[in-house]
Formats: sequence, structure tokens, C-alpha cells
Amino acid sequence: MLELVTDPSSVDFGEPAPDPLDALEVLLVTNSGEDTLVVGDVLLAGEDPQSFRVWTDLCSGNALAVGQTCRLEVLFDPTEPGELDAFIQLPVTAGLAWEVPLSGTNTLGLIFADGFESGDTSAWSGTFTVRKVFLVPGVVDFGEVDLGADTPTSTVWVTNGTATEVAVGAVTVVGEWGHEFAVVDDRCSSGWLAPEASCSFGVTMLTVDDGVFSASVEVPVWAASERQSRPVMLSGTVRWP
Repeated sequence: MLELVTDPSSVDFGEPAPDPLDALEVLLVTNSGEDTLVVGDVLLAGEDPQSFRVWTDLCSGNALAVGQTCRLEVLFDPTEPGELDAFIQLPVTAGLAWEVPLSGTNTLGLIFADGFESGDTSAWSGTFTVRKVFLVPGVVDFGEVDLGADTPTSTVWVTNGTATEVAVGAVTVVGEWGHEFAVVDDRCSSGWLAPEASCSFGVTMLTVDDGVFSASVEVPVWAASERQSRPVMLSGTVRWP
């Protein structure tokens, strides 16, 4: 029998936070069936998928043994007012798919210009949640790899969620163990991103030393003369084969 259990089974974000990253929701996905499940690419679908984001995805492409759990982090970043709904779709072995409902209500910053007396609401306008520059995924865990082995490259996407063009600085690995990781195929550094545009870079783990390592990638961006820096957390263990 194939079966997944998600905790929670649905997520209601309520009102959006001024910074969506302050209200990340963790979703734990567990194989509660009797056979190993391979999770396909996690998708957002439904009526308003553009108002939600999968921030961290440690499930896509993973084989979950019976009882094993993987982790997703989801945020609510509404692009329009009202009651918004979507769902996370988790495709698995044998063409089956599980769905996790998402919901939230955006009334932040609504400005009603007129219409109360006349009933004409055509002039109503709104300003919504402050948009950010997003990095997906926010966490990359390379797991356990053998000393000297090649480590697959994980791609990180940088998306400009603001209404203006932003400048991207040098993508850099930082931290005490930063030398254990590397940025490759960098298509973001020293570039510009138009609104809603994306660029990407890869990260890999160097397996020249054994041990448990962690670091982060910093991506500095300038939006409306304000410097932002969103980190991507890196981790992994290098062992003797």
C-alpha cells in the first residue's frame, strides 16, 4: 500500500506578515505506507498558486523508506487581495499524488478610495505586502557523501519579487567551513534582474576533507537603494568510503 501523511494536513496562513519569511510554515511529509516511495517534483497548483512559495524543498527526487520523513517550508506572499487558495501537489511512485491545501487572506494595506455612497467600486485601489527578492531553495543539504567523490550540483534560483529592477552583487560562500563548498555555473553575480525575472547559480560540496560541514551562500541585492542579503544554508557530511 502506498500512502503519505503530511503534518500539518493543511496550512492556513491567515493574514500575511510584513516580511513573508517571518511566517514560514514547516510541512513534514512521511511515508506511512508499506513500500518505499519516490517523490517527484513538488508543485504549487490551484486557484492562486502565485501567492504561495515553496521556500525549502527537501522532498523532490527523494526516495522515502517506510517511516522516513522529508521537509518542506512554505510561505504566503500574496500578489492580490482577498481570500487566496492553492495546494501543494506531491507526486509519488505509480502516478499517485497527494495534495496539501494552502490558504490565506490578504487585506494588508487596502485603501478604499470611494464607492461607499455610490456603490461604484471601480476606483478602489490597494497596496499589498512588500515584495522581496527570493532564493529557492533556502536550504541545501548534501547528506552523506564519500571522501573524494563527485557531489551533484544543486541549483538555486534567485527571483526578483519587487516592482523595480534590482542589482545582484557577488554570490559568495561564507562561514567557517565555507571552503568546503563552491558556487558553480553562476549566472547571477554582477547582473540585473527585471521585476519577476530570475537567475540561477549552482552549489556543490567539495569532498577533500572528512567531517560534518555547514556554511551559507550570501547573495547581496540592491532594491530601491536598499541592500538585502538572503542566505542559502548549506550542510553535508563527508565520510571515508
